[in-house]
Amino acid sequence: ENALDFFLDELRDTYEIEPKVIRRNVAAEALPKGAIVLGESSRFDAPAAARKSFGLAMPDHEEGYAIHIDDDTAVVAANTDRGVFYGLTSLVQLIRVDDRGAFLKGVDIVDYPSLDYRGVHCLSAKDGGDEIAKALRTLLARFKMNSLVFECEYIIWDGHEDITHPQYGMTKKEARKVIAAARKYFIDIAPLVQSLGHSEWIFTNGKNLDIAEDPETPYAYNPTNPDTYTFIFDVYQQAIDLFQPRYFHIGHDEVTMRGRFPWRSKDSGKTITDLIIEDINTLRKWFKEKDIRVMMWGDMFFRALLPDGAYYTEGPLDFPPELLESIPEAMDIIYWDYYN
Repeated sequence: ENALDFFLDELRDTYEIEPKVIRRNVAAEALPKGAIVLGESSRFDAPAAARKSFGLAMPDHEEGYAIHIDDDTAVVAANTDRGVFYGLTSLVQLIRVDDRGAFLKGVDIVDYPSLDYRGVHCLSAKDGGDEIAKALRTLLARFKMNSLVFECEYIIWDGHEDITHPQYGMTKKEARKVIAAARKYFIDIAPLVQSLGHSEWIFTNGKNLDIAEDPETPYAYNPTNPDTYTFIFDVYQQAIDLFQPRYFHIGHDEVTMRGRFPWRSKDSGKTITDLIIEDINTLRKWFKEKDIRVMMWGDMFFRALLPDGAYYTEGPLDFPPELLESIPEAMDIIYWDYYN
C-alpha cells in the first residue's frame, strides 16, 4: 500500500492522472488491456505469471524487481514489498509525455541494488518536519535511498527545555513527521546525536557548563564527570523511544577542534586517546545492552592513518595508526572527507 500510494501521488500531482485501483489476485490471462500490474511474485499470480511469460528472471535480492512494459500491459514484480516500491520508483522514471498525453516507455528491466546501504546525512530544523518529509519522498525515495542519518541533537528533549536553540530547536511533533515519512517510504532512520566532540548543543543558552570539559569554550563534554553520562543517556533514551532505531550515530568527531582538551579531565592522568576510547566504549556498552548498533564518524582514526593533513581535525592528537583496530567490530566507522 505504501508503494502504491507513492505511485498514485506521483501520477496525481505531476500528471493529473487518477487510475482505478483493483486490489485482488487475478490470473494473468484475465488482465484487462492497459493494466499496470504490481505485486510480490511469491504472493500474487498475475505478476508472477506475467514475469515468467516475458522471460524475466527475478534477482536474488530482497530489494530486487522486474519490469515489463509493452503496448498492452505494464508489470512490476518483486520479491518483497520494498522491491515493489523500488520497482514503482523506476516506473515513474519511465513516464513520458507527448501531444497525446502521458505514456510508459516500453522496456524490460531486471534490477537490484549493488549497495545494500544507500544513505543520506540530513540535519533537523526548526519547523522543518514537512519540508524534510517532502524531501524524503521527492529525493530519497525517488532515487532508492533506503537510509537516513538524521542529525537531531537540537530536538527539544523533555526535561532539557532550557537548552532549546532559538533557531534550530525542533519539537518532537515535527520530528514525528520525518519519522512517519521515512516509514512510509522504506527509509531506515539512524538518529545522530553528537557526543564528546561537537557537544556545543548541550551548552546552548549557557547551560550545563558544569559538565563542559572547558567551561570557557564549551564544546566537548567532560568524560570523567559521571553527571555527563546522566545527561547524555537521558537524551539518548528519549531518542531511542522516539525513533525506535536499529542504528544510532553518536557523531564523536573533531573532538579536539575547539577549546582545551583535556582540561577538567587532565587530573585523571589519561591521554587524549584514553579519554576518547573510554568514552566510545562507555557509549557502545550502553547501546549494546539495548541491541542497537553504534555508528560514529571516523576522522579521528583515519587522520592517524593518513597524517598528511588531509583530514580536518585541529588540535593535539596522539592516536597511533593501529588504534583503529581497537574499535569493536560491533561498531560502524563512517567515513567522511571534505575533499572527495
